[in-house]
Amino acid sequence: MADVSERQKGDPEDENCLNFATLVTALRFTMKGLEDIVKLSMKDLHRKISKKCEGWDPCTKDCLKVHNKNFYKWCNTCTKWKEELAQFMRVPGKINRIQWEDFESKYWTKNETPCAVNQVANVFVHKCRDPLKPVTEDILDIVSLFENCNYFPIGRKRKLLADVRQVRNVYFAHNPTKFMINEEELMYCLDVLSKLLGDNSFKSDKKCQEMQKYICNLKKTENRTNCVEVSKIVPILRTLVHRNSNEAMLEVNSLISNEQDIPVYLKRHLNPRLDWMLLIVFSFFLIQHLTKGIENDNLQERGNIKSFTSSKKIQLIF
Repeated sequence: MADVSERQKGDPEDENCLNFATLVTALRFTMKGLEDIVKLSMKDLHRKISKKCEGWDPCTKDCLKVHNKNFYKWCNTCTKWKEELAQFMRVPGKINRIQWEDFESKYWTKNETPCAVNQVANVFVHKCRDPLKPVTEDILDIVSLFENCNYFPIGRKRKLLADVRQVRNVYFAHNPTKFMINEEELMYCLDVLSKLLGDNSFKSDKKCQEMQKYICNLKKTENRTNCVEVSKIVPILRTLVHRNSNEAMLEVNSLISNEQDIPVYLKRHLNPRLDWMLLIVFSFFLIQHLTKGIENDNLQERGNIKSFTSSKKIQLIF
């Protein structure tokens, strides 16, 4: 595996930039491949726990936010749900280290609604701060879910999941070369992501298998060059490469989200200076409109005062 510190910065149009765009594409394929099976699995897990907790009234005391880790103060319903959740925790003791004040147990009993399923799924995500957010929006959340929830057999493959985390963190999110990776690094990343989707526990999922094939195809240079998804990402990198590094990386991170649409994103960021110019022009006309409105109100108010004074004079005359 290549040493990250040995990378050299280069022209954003060179092969290393194309490789980085390929990595972004592979991460997107990975997220798409895992999305359906993770959502279905979490619905099934919520259903299993709900059946165990039938007959318990919904919490009305907001135990988690009010009492946090003072478990002896929790109501019977919250205590029961915590016990059942612990059954699916790969390391049962971790159930006591969750930041419970960020969760709301009132959602747990709401059948299979997104709020209920997301709240349960995020119990298994390390240091989750937004339990209502779907775990499928971030590949690190998916990895954390696999590691901590024994519903997923792949969680026993710690080395593979650690490698996936490294691909996301070292070669993508915290890449010091600003959107550049060499051929050796790219091959390593593609191998790791294809192994994840090709795991035996996902063999029956068609989406995982389809996305794994797409990732394997990216190992050939000619396929990368002709890949529509890669071609959409390269111009974005060219636009962002000269901008503030933290801001640029934050925007590139959004590219691998399942919620992100590349064409819309590309149109939005082709010329960021134009966005600012339009905002300034709009603000100018808005201020003018408000100023004229205030002036008209003042004139109208003066007119009303004159009319009132004139009517009083007429009354006095008569």
